[in-house]
Amino acid sequence: MKTKINTALHRLMLYFTTLAAALALPTLFAR
Repeated sequence: MKTKINTALHRLMLYFTTLAAALALPTLFAR
């Protein structure tokens, strides 16, 4: 059970990092 939560958390963090990068890149290039 604990490993499942850990994997889900890791996947969520990876998703947020990708989302943040996708949002940050256009703003950097626009500047």
